[in-house]
Amino acid sequence: MSLAILVVGGLMFAGSAVIMVAPGMIKEISRVFLKRPWVQVAATFRIAIGVLFILAARDTRFPTYIMICGVIIVLAGLALAFMGTARTKAFVEWWLARSNLVMRLVALAGLAFAASCVWAAL
Repeated sequence: MSLAILVVGGLMFAGSAVIMVAPGMIKEISRVFLKRPWVQVAATFRIAIGVLFILAARDTRFPTYIMICGVIIVLAGLALAFMGTARTKAFVEWWLARSNLVMRLVALAGLAFAASCVWAAL
């Protein structure tokens, strides 16, 4: 199961690295996914990743950390599911209006989080 955390952490790291290099690209991609079905898909995906973290936590170096991250990810997925498309769109548009520097700083935090997941899974 820790292999799953390793893969997810690696994908998060790669995604964050892309945002660091080309923050404008994520802005364009994000606008495509603001339609109703994609918001629900994203919520379901987050919930599934959170459950995966919770189930795989005991097989990692830092089970408590991974478990807490899993719970937070599930809660984020539930919040996304219940926010509705209009609120989600407004929230995403607000984020997309931030400068590239802010996007890079958030991506830096994403890199750190992803690296900690990979380290915990090794």
